[in-house]
Amino acid sequence: MPNSAILRTGVVLAALLALGDLALLPAAGGGFPPIEVAVLAAALATVTLVAAVLAWRGGRVAAWTVAATRALSALSAVPAFFVAGVPAAAMAAASVVLLVSAVCVALLLVGAARVRAT
Repeated sequence: MPNSAILRTGVVLAALLALGDLALLPAAGGGFPPIEVAVLAAALATVTLVAAVLAWRGGRVAAWTVAATRALSALSAVPAFFVAGVPAAAMAAASVVLLVSAVCVALLLVGAARVRAT
């Protein structure tokens, strides 16, 4: 099953977001993000990276898995807007992550649907 350019773009964005999530784990000791959020993000990132390889090879279910893990990871950034004491830089980073994640998930879902239709 051939992959569309849209799907491949979504997979690459997802992999980059996942690598960014993994980079948060060592920084979690400073309080932002909380260690629980960093561990959850790292677990979702690991699943994303494994599924991204399979999605790149044409796995439609893997593409849906990547979209789901990226959506869940993006949701973990939402509390930054409601918790007191979150630095402005962390809120800005959360905004960027939410925006890029939304684009990524949209690309993955549209790309997976197009691959399925062909």
